[in-house]
Amino acid sequence: MLITGDKKKDKKLWQDVKWSREHSQELHDNYERMWVAIYDQQVVASDKKPRMVEKIALEKTGVSRKELYIIYVEDSKALYRQAEF
Repeated sequence: MLITGDKKKDKKLWQDVKWSREHSQELHDNYERMWVAIYDQQVVASDKKPRMVEKIALEKTGVSRKELYIIYVEDSKALYRQAEF
């Protein structure tokens, strides 16, 4: 993940990382096998194509790319299969 170099923006970004972990079930329920952009502790864009997510999120938020937390939400079945090993 890119870090902005600005303490205030970095703190906000880490809050988004934490939020994504706390809401992982919700993300899996709604965005499985999709890319999502998280900003200000909410999903601001989602799509199967990461470039589209980035484009939509940048347009919606008006912030720099470094301030967005973009992740791929894995297929929960695939995660479960990995956990079995």
